[in-house]
Amino acid sequence: MSKVIRIFRTLRNNWKKSTFAAILGYYGIEYARDWHRNFLMMREYSREALIHGQRPLPAGAKNKHITIFLNPTSGNRKSKAKLEKFAEPLFHLSGFLVNIVRTERIDEARDLAKIIEKTNIIASAGGDGTLFETVTGLLRREDAEEALRRYPLAVIPVGSHNKFAHNLFHNKAGKDYSDPRLIAEAAMAVVKHKIRPQDVMQITISDVDNSLQTPEPEVAAAAEDVTKPKKPFYSVDEISIGKFREAQKIRDEMPSFFPNLFATFLSLYRTPQENFKAEIRYVPACDGCITCVKPKPIVKASTDSPVTFKESNEPSIWSRIFSVFRPQPVHAQTTTEIDAVDNPYVNPECGTWESFCVDTSELNVKVAGNGRLQIQVNKKLDKTDFMIEGLKRRKNASANYAQVIDCQEIEIFPIDGHKYMSIDNEEFEMKPIKVKCLKEKVYFFVP
Repeated sequence: MSKVIRIFRTLRNNWKKSTFAAILGYYGIEYARDWHRNFLMMREYSREALIHGQRPLPAGAKNKHITIFLNPTSGNRKSKAKLEKFAEPLFHLSGFLVNIVRTERIDEARDLAKIIEKTNIIASAGGDGTLFETVTGLLRREDAEEALRRYPLAVIPVGSHNKFAHNLFHNKAGKDYSDPRLIAEAAMAVVKHKIRPQDVMQITISDVDNSLQTPEPEVAAAAEDVTKPKKPFYSVDEISIGKFREAQKIRDEMPSFFPNLFATFLSLYRTPQENFKAEIRYVPACDGCITCVKPKPIVKASTDSPVTFKESNEPSIWSRIFSVFRPQPVHAQTTTEIDAVDNPYVNPECGTWESFCVDTSELNVKVAGNGRLQIQVNKKLDKTDFMIEGLKRRKNASANYAQVIDCQEIEIFPIDGHKYMSIDNEEFEMKPIKVKCLKEKVYFFVP
């Protein structure tokens, strides 16, 4: 008992050193636990990847070759270490030839995706911005349709913002991954070669300047160049405009050693209280009517056309006994009549444009899936409500939007307010934009 009392007195008399030792010990224990947990995880995935690597390739199959576009500045400059620790070993164990290309400037991943040829798989190692550049580069190619089928995309989430990767893997697998496990699971999706098409947004940003009305030749030539159609961008996640986008930008510019809660609170407090005003035009989403669905041909018999034969799906008793399937005639000629079962109605609103004006704290346009876009409009929030809402979102609480609209195409004409917007966490100057959904356009590796 006396020894315990002496220890307690020593700790009380040296409380500064004791507190420092306690904090150091806590973080040391947490670090050891994370290291051991990651070690067990990588051992499990390595065994599975080695099994896939020992399997012989089918006759005529291409060699396993993956090209990774690595953004070394993403993830607080820790992306390279994460890639080498949690993803690259799994590729090597499964028999992949790995080629890592480190980007050195903005939009380099987009330029590389436009010209890459000698590879089988393209991987984006970074955050949402790196993936945005890679997808845009692929879809801007002259042989875009062929390239999208030839080069499926892998997402290696080693950046600071990996929203698309979290949605892709959480929604499909129904699991909540930590960052190391999410990276390893993304690599194993490539090893298992599971591919699924995903929708993307085609975004056209207008560069027309109405102030160019002078007849001077130089200015007129400049205006002619400006009014030329610009190449579109392609997004896999969302367009973000408003206060929460500004708060996120302030948060990203803060030092990384700031505690997360303190940095979130300070960024919300420093965000300018400015609303976004714009006119929104959109085409409402349609479940599939005669207008937007191509008619399916109805097969009819005819005595004037040749007859082909196919195996029946319901053989007779004698056919089952002797394993002889009775042929059935199928007419090769097709018509353009509409199948009334698949298209039972005509939607008068399909393809029609509607419009409304917004004066809001937040406006988002998201890829909703199934060929649809979603407009999310928040209400006007004062400073207190804005900070409360931001702190709730930090805890992964779902946002409570005042208006949500499903649509196919969108046009946004800004009137006043914020001068910048974000497309997959990449900042752009706020200008009139036109957005269209491309259904199941890009193929991604999924668990």
